[in-house]
Amino acid sequence: MRDSVMNNLTTEQLEAIRRLLVDPLRETVKSEIQLSHDRLGSAVEKLADRLADHIQRTEKRVAATERDVLRLRFFRHRLVAIYGAVVVIVSLAWSVIRDRVLAKIAGR
Repeated sequence: MRDSVMNNLTTEQLEAIRRLLVDPLRETVKSEIQLSHDRLGSAVEKLADRLADHIQRTEKRVAATERDVLRLRFFRHRLVAIYGAVVVIVSLAWSVIRDRVLAKIAGR
């Protein structure tokens, strides 16, 4: 029966049905898709901003850590130089003291 009703409709009636049903539905779907697209765009922008902030904070922390590591390396080099100098001085002093002690012992 439905097919017979559809076959009895004129082109103008079918066009009117299309204008009444299909066009509003198409516009509604189009609006919903645009709204979803806008929401997604907004969410992506927020995420990009958060990511940029996170990257900036991370870069600052990395830079501070690199400065600390360089400071510690410089301190280590100075410490090694100072210990080296102390070892040389103590070795020389020990040699001089040992030689004097041996000279006193041998001189008796």
